[in-house]
Amino acid sequence: YYFGDKATLYVEAWQEAYEKRVGPEFPETDNVEPEEQLRFFIHSLIQHFTAHGSRGEFTRLYLMELANPTGLISNLWHKLIEPRRQVLLGIIRDIMGATASDEKVLFCEISIVNQCRALLTIRRSDLEYLLDQPLSPDLIERLGDHIAGFSLAGIKAVAEQKP
Repeated sequence: YYFGDKATLYVEAWQEAYEKRVGPEFPETDNVEPEEQLRFFIHSLIQHFTAHGSRGEFTRLYLMELANPTGLISNLWHKLIEPRRQVLLGIIRDIMGATASDEKVLFCEISIVNQCRALLTIRRSDLEYLLDQPLSPDLIERLGDHIAGFSLAGIKAVAEQKP
């Protein structure tokens, strides 16, 4: 093998698929409200999870790894997602305020990501059944708006809770 062995080939395929799937970069955030940054982040994540073609390659690899974990990509996965994860954590903290506990911020992150991840883990036909309509670009846009609004309300509610 050019890559040495199957394990190395698998890890390299993962990294290449991830790099292909990277979509729009986040805009300059100096003059953008955190609420709008959250909306952009969620829409970007949903686009990644619903991508077809070469951008959807990573999604397929990710699903296979979820269903049958190999343990080969744990370190790579952490390295690949950490930059975007830090962006989302920063947005959440900006919305919640500097006094929010790390745990509250992390719980909000998990909630947001998993709302978006539902588009990845539910079969398209099942999702269309649940939503009672075809999964069109317009529907994906509206769903992204809903997840953003729902998440924003949740973040604000959690921020107001007593410790």
